[in-house]
Amino acid sequence: MKKYRLILAASLLIIIIAGVLYYTFRKSPESVENIKPDYIVEATALVDEFSENESEANTKYLNKTIQAIQVSGVVLEVNETAEERITIYLEGNLMGNVSCAFSNKEIKNIPDIGEKITVKGKCTGYILDVKLIKCALVD
Repeated sequence: MKKYRLILAASLLIIIIAGVLYYTFRKSPESVENIKPDYIVEATALVDEFSENESEANTKYLNKTIQAIQVSGVVLEVNETAEERITIYLEGNLMGNVSCAFSNKEIKNIPDIGEKITVKGKCTGYILDVKLIKCALVD
């Protein structure tokens, strides 16, 4: 009887752990749409900060407590990929631009080139362009 209870308890524990792991790794990525931005900045100023002192900008914008930053700028280019992703480039300076990655479900109306827009997203760093992911357009 003790052996039966031990097997039952171990089985239940395995099922609970598997459920928690499944829930943790399968949940959809959080949207920044309803999060208050930690910083509000113009695209040109953001690129300037990264190009002038990348380590200081990394410390400021890549901090794990930063939920989202809000960036305003002029649309330079719009790319749509086969994987249902849209990347909008906001005009920066000679050192780079701001790359904003969206999924198709996160963007209703694709802005026109030359239009000024505001985007919220999570900054992941600076490699030729300042990269924002999980982006949402701000009305």
